[in-house]
Amino acid sequence: MTQFRDPDLADRAYIGATAYHAIKRYFAHAEGLPVGYDFETRYRAYLGEALEAPNRKAFSLTTMRFFAGLRNGHTSFWDEELTQQTGRFCCKI
Repeated sequence: MTQFRDPDLADRAYIGATAYHAIKRYFAHAEGLPVGYDFETRYRAYLGEALEAPNRKAFSLTTMRFFAGLRNGHTSFWDEELTQQTGRFCCKI
Protein backbone atom coordinates (compact mmCIF):
# COMPACT_ATOMS: atom_id res chain seq x y z
CA MET A 1 0.00 0.00 0.00
CA THR A 2 1.30 3.45 -0.93
CA GLN A 3 2.09 5.72 2.00
CA PHE A 4 1.13 9.34 1.41
CA ARG A 5 2.87 12.07 3.33
CA ASP A 6 1.08 14.26 5.81
CA PRO A 7 0.77 17.87 4.65
CA ASP A 8 3.22 20.04 6.56
CA LEU A 9 2.23 23.32 8.21
CA ALA A 10 2.82 25.35 5.03
CA ASP A 11 0.69 22.90 2.99
CA ARG A 12 -2.12 23.05 5.53
CA ALA A 13 -2.05 26.84 5.65
CA TYR A 14 -2.10 26.99 1.86
CA ILE A 15 -5.02 24.55 1.61
CA GLY A 16 -6.91 26.47 4.30
CA ALA A 17 -6.28 29.81 2.57
CA THR A 18 -7.34 28.36 -0.77
CA ALA A 19 -10.55 27.02 0.79
CA TYR A 20 -11.25 30.44 2.32
CA HIS A 21 -10.73 32.20 -1.00
CA ALA A 22 -12.82 29.72 -2.99
CA ILE A 23 -15.74 29.83 -0.56
CA LYS A 24 -15.71 33.62 -0.22
CA ARG A 25 -15.51 34.10 -3.97
CA TYR A 26 -17.64 31.29 -5.38
CA PHE A 27 -20.07 30.02 -2.72
CA ALA A 28 -23.48 30.98 -4.07
CA HIS A 29 -25.79 29.30 -1.56
CA ALA A 30 -25.67 31.59 1.48
CA GLU A 31 -29.47 31.45 1.72
CA GLY A 32 -29.13 27.82 2.81
CA LEU A 33 -26.87 28.59 5.76
CA PRO A 34 -28.29 28.42 9.28
CA VAL A 35 -29.55 31.69 10.75
CA GLY A 36 -26.65 33.47 12.43
CA TYR A 37 -23.98 31.49 10.56
CA ASP A 38 -20.68 33.34 11.02
CA PHE A 39 -18.25 32.22 8.32
CA GLU A 40 -15.26 34.11 9.75
CA THR A 41 -15.67 32.54 13.20
CA ARG A 42 -16.14 29.07 11.78
CA TYR A 43 -13.18 29.48 9.46
CA ARG A 44 -10.90 30.54 12.30
CA ALA A 45 -12.00 27.54 14.36
CA TYR A 46 -11.46 25.24 11.38
CA LEU A 47 -8.01 26.68 10.70
CA GLY A 48 -6.89 26.16 14.29
CA GLU A 49 -8.04 22.55 14.23
CA ALA A 50 -6.60 21.91 10.75
CA LEU A 51 -3.18 23.28 11.62
CA GLU A 52 -3.02 21.14 14.76
CA ALA A 53 -4.33 17.91 13.21
CA PRO A 54 -1.98 15.03 14.06
CA ASN A 55 -2.01 13.48 10.59
CA ARG A 56 -3.33 13.67 7.05
CA LYS A 57 -6.55 11.79 7.78
CA ALA A 58 -7.43 14.08 10.70
CA PHE A 59 -6.61 17.15 8.60
CA SER A 60 -8.79 15.93 5.73
CA LEU A 61 -11.70 15.04 8.03
CA THR A 62 -11.48 18.48 9.67
CA THR A 63 -11.57 20.12 6.26
CA MET A 64 -14.49 17.93 5.18
CA ARG A 65 -16.43 18.94 8.31
CA PHE A 66 -15.75 22.62 7.58
CA PHE A 67 -17.14 22.28 4.07
CA ALA A 68 -20.07 20.15 5.30
CA GLY A 69 -20.99 23.00 7.64
CA LEU A 70 -21.90 25.03 4.57
CA ARG A 71 -24.84 22.65 4.13
CA ASN A 72 -24.64 22.46 0.38
CA GLY A 73 -24.25 19.25 -1.60
CA HIS A 74 -22.39 21.06 -4.37
CA THR A 75 -19.65 22.37 -2.10
CA SER A 76 -17.24 19.79 -0.74
CA PHE A 77 -13.67 18.79 -0.06
CA TRP A 78 -12.06 15.42 -0.61
CA ASP A 79 -8.54 14.12 -0.37
CA GLU A 80 -7.87 12.34 -3.66
CA GLU A 81 -4.73 10.60 -2.39
CA LEU A 82 -6.57 9.18 0.63
CA THR A 83 -9.34 8.05 -1.69
CA GLN A 84 -6.78 6.20 -3.82
CA GLN A 85 -5.25 4.66 -0.72
CA THR A 86 -8.45 3.51 0.95
CA GLY A 87 -10.80 3.02 -1.97
CA ARG A 88 -13.89 5.12 -1.56
CA PHE A 89 -13.13 7.50 1.29
CA CYS A 90 -16.39 7.73 3.11
CA CYS A 91 -16.93 8.67 6.65
CA LYS A 92 -19.51 10.05 9.04
CA ILE A 93 -18.70 13.73 9.41
